[in-house]
Amino acid sequence: LVAGKAVLFWVISTAVGIFIAPRLAKGLKWFESMDFIAMFCLGLGLLLAGFSELAGLAMIIGAYVMGLALSQTDMAEDIRNKLEGVYTFIVPIFFCVMGMLVNFRAMKGVLVFGLIYSLAAIIGKVLGCGFPALFSGFNLRGALRIGTGMLPRGEVTLIIAGNGLVAGIIGQDMFGVAIMTLLIASLAAPPSIVLSFRGGDGYKKKIQSHETVNLSSIELPFPSVRLADFVKTELIDSFRGEKYFVSRIHPDNDIYSIRKDKIQITMQREGSRIILNTPPSYESFVRLIVTESLLNLKDMLKGTDDFFKQQNESDILGKLFD
Repeated sequence: LVAGKAVLFWVISTAVGIFIAPRLAKGLKWFESMDFIAMFCLGLGLLLAGFSELAGLAMIIGAYVMGLALSQTDMAEDIRNKLEGVYTFIVPIFFCVMGMLVNFRAMKGVLVFGLIYSLAAIIGKVLGCGFPALFSGFNLRGALRIGTGMLPRGEVTLIIAGNGLVAGIIGQDMFGVAIMTLLIASLAAPPSIVLSFRGGDGYKKKIQSHETVNLSSIELPFPSVRLADFVKTELIDSFRGEKYFVSRIHPDNDIYSIRKDKIQITMQREGSRIILNTPPSYESFVRLIVTESLLNLKDMLKGTDDFFKQQNESDILGKLFD
C-alpha cells in the first residue's frame, strides 16, 4: 500500500509539476521581485512536502518534486541563488539533529554488523551507479568515477532512517548503523574519487557531436578591461529589463547564462572582449540590446565630458576634501 501510494503520488505530482511550472514561472514574473519569487517557490515546496506527509510518505518526496519542476524554468538559477542562504543555515542544523539522535551505547552490539553493512552499501553504490554507466558510453574508469562520486550522497538515507526511528520501525541500534554507514561512505569518497581520476579518458570513445549547434556569435572588443566590465554590467541590466533571467555560471569565470522561457543566450568576458552567443533567430534582438547599451554608454560619457567642461574640475574635486 505504501509503495503504491508513493508511486502514484510521485507520478501525478511530477507530471502536474512539470506541466504547470512554465505557466507558474510566467505568472510569477509579474511580481518583478526575485526575493518574493524565491520565497513563494520555497512556500510551494513546503506545501507539496506537507501534502506528501499527508499521503503517508516522507516530506522530501514532495519537496523534491517541486524542485524538479522549477528546475526546468528559466528562473531556476536565480531561485537557487536567492535560497542559498536558507540552505546554508538549515543543512548544518539538519545534520546536527540527526547526529544528536544517535545513542552510541545502543550500537555496541551492532558494530560488526555496521561495518559489514557499510561495506555492502559502498559496493552497492559503486556497482549500482557505475554499472548502468557502462551502457551510456563510459568505460570502467568512467563508471568507477560515477560510482565513487555517489558515495557521499546520504541525505535521503538520514531522512528515511529518522522517519523509521520516530515511527518505531527501527531502534536506536539500526539508526546508529545508518549514521555509521553514511559517515564511512563519506570518508571513503575523497580518496576513492582522487584515485579514480588518475589515468586516461573515462569514455569508451571520443564523444563526437552528430548535431551541429548553430549559434551566432557577437564579439565586442574594447580598449580596456575596465570598460568591458562596465559594458557587461550595462548589458546585464538591459537584459533584465527585458524580463530575462541572468545568472553567473561559475564564480571563478566571467560567463553568464541569459534565459527567458526557452531562449538561451550566453555572455562571456575574456579580458577586454565581450562575446555573446545566441540562436540565429534572436540575433537581431541581441544586437539591438547591444546597440542600445552602447548608445547609453556613449550618452553617459558625453554627458560626463560636458559636465567637466562646464565646471571647474579642480573646484569639483576640491569640494570632496572641504
